[in-house]
Amino acid sequence: MLIKIGPDGILEDKTMKLLNCVYETDTDLQAFITASDLAREANLLVQIFSGSTDRQKLRNLLSLLARELPQAAVIGASTSGELLECDYRTDSIVVSFACFQKVRVRSLLVPEGYGDMRQAGRKIRNELVEADTRLLIVFSHGTYTDNYDPATLLQVISEGRPDLIIAGGAAGKYWETLQDGTVAFQLQTGSTFVLGGTKFSQNTVVAAAISGEGLTITVDRNLGWKTIGKKMTVTRAEMQGTFCRVYSIDGIPPLDLYRKYFGDRFADGLPGSAVEFSFVLERGGLELDVIPGTVYPDGSILYSTAMAEGETIRFGFGDPAIVLEESAHSARRIAEADPEGLFIYSCATRIRQLSHVTQNELNAFKSIAPSAGFFTFTEFYHFNGRNHTLGKTMTLLGLSESERKEPGQLSFAADQENQRTADALLGIYTMIQTMTRELEEAEQQSNKLLLNILPESVAETLKQGRQVIADHFENVSILFADIVGFSRLAGDIAPEALIQLLNTLFSGFDALAEKYHLEKIKTIGDAYFVAGGVPLADETHLRKICSFALEMVNFINEYRKNESSDLNIRVGIHCGPVIAGVLGTRKFSYDLWGDTVNIASRMESHGLPGHVQVTETVKNQLTDLFLFQERGLIDIKGKGVMRTYFLTGHADP
Repeated sequence: MLIKIGPDGILEDKTMKLLNCVYETDTDLQAFITASDLAREANLLVQIFSGSTDRQKLRNLLSLLARELPQAAVIGASTSGELLECDYRTDSIVVSFACFQKVRVRSLLVPEGYGDMRQAGRKIRNELVEADTRLLIVFSHGTYTDNYDPATLLQVISEGRPDLIIAGGAAGKYWETLQDGTVAFQLQTGSTFVLGGTKFSQNTVVAAAISGEGLTITVDRNLGWKTIGKKMTVTRAEMQGTFCRVYSIDGIPPLDLYRKYFGDRFADGLPGSAVEFSFVLERGGLELDVIPGTVYPDGSILYSTAMAEGETIRFGFGDPAIVLEESAHSARRIAEADPEGLFIYSCATRIRQLSHVTQNELNAFKSIAPSAGFFTFTEFYHFNGRNHTLGKTMTLLGLSESERKEPGQLSFAADQENQRTADALLGIYTMIQTMTRELEEAEQQSNKLLLNILPESVAETLKQGRQVIADHFENVSILFADIVGFSRLAGDIAPEALIQLLNTLFSGFDALAEKYHLEKIKTIGDAYFVAGGVPLADETHLRKICSFALEMVNFINEYRKNESSDLNIRVGIHCGPVIAGVLGTRKFSYDLWGDTVNIASRMESHGLPGHVQVTETVKNQLTDLFLFQERGLIDIKGKGVMRTYFLTGHADP
């Protein structure tokens, strides 16, 4: 620790110190300020964590601080529980004094009624954040109103400053219960508030900026909920204000999903029953708890966290033993940074979840550094260059101005009974995760095999339980190709060599079909059947299938040349309406039916080796893009006389 002698001969610390107390009377607090010599501190941050709603008492406190410590930056918030030296309290007023020697501290309370949180964030960014500001401690109101949008607040403040760390959270209030819709809905009712300087605000934001060099900042977090089960995909969701109403996950209403995996009792107890088994969303390496709120009659659920369609989630499992185990790991990480002051901003739902062991979670941090904090409605956390709003999470902010580099030592003895419980639960968790991973790998392999048989969209439809798939497509291109000379060759070479030859040719065709995004329908002996514009519409399908046909001919010509083979190819193309679908219950195959298919097949069978024969319909649609040679009128079996053309190449650009 750096020390210097002041002008009056008193030793002066050159590093941060954190002093905390409970405010009960003006006399006691004034004595604390005097004994701690706080009036001498030029860079002083005061945080007030109030579980009391006695406004007159709070006004007295703010007036005293303004009078005794006019240089101080004062911020505060209502709480769902207060933290003093890692002891959990309620209905008290904790006052925390952070004294800095190397950095500057400024604060700003956004005026009551100033605007929404976007405007509040802009005001903080423009008036409080400086070029060398490294840390903002931000408290927003925590009352559900149209003005409650902490995610937007953080986003606006952070614009252009991915390095800016924001900590803190939304003001809390003691838990109450009300009825909303058809299901009991737990939320904080009544108004929350924030404090700044000598003023209150019930619908805005207060922030303190810490700027300058020489401050070591350490952040950590502990959710403690373990993800279990398979990954699931949000398939239908919409934002409603700052909340997200999810209509389906993997195509199933969320309520039905809970019922499927946890039973009727659990589903009927939502949202309260989801405290132990909520969803966990992983976004950018950060696990976010997704807290359910209103449950609607259609099975959809309103969630606290924004979710986009296509994002994946898992169930999360929370148990006090596991949460305490994770807290111990978090405490060890924080201790290694050896902070001089520790602030804890933890979610109020942890009080409900951990109940009788709430204090045990905090005990892990007691020996690290002086500490203070509160239980919040939403937590603010910086991770990977972005500031996030979290839920159900304990966040930690360690600060130090010391130049010491030695890691701190953590003095904490884990509860042996809890350790045994945690070990057992973690063993079960590991088993479930291993089994889930094995099932997912098996499912991936099954899906891979299925997609080799069926188009992806068709496979997904079948997996969702649709028994018969039959769709009409108005405009599809069909190509048939046949290997000329293959039947004669089949009697001259060994079966293995014959199959290897056919595999070489068809693998080449498969690669070309993938190149042009065409759907291989099937092979029949030495015939190859491919389609364009099905099952997904594609306006350029006919152009693609004709380019594919020309490359098929080139591929065969190269093979003939390299292998000195007399094999050849005959190709036919037509376009028009078809019926496409999957029939039966075993050995599925995707097939096409209709006159268009029959005519394309006749174009191939009535064609000539080395040529691509097309109908007049095809030629008329692509006259400007390809070169055609008229073959003339030919008698097509089952269709009569038709005018056909040979496709000979691409037209000049």
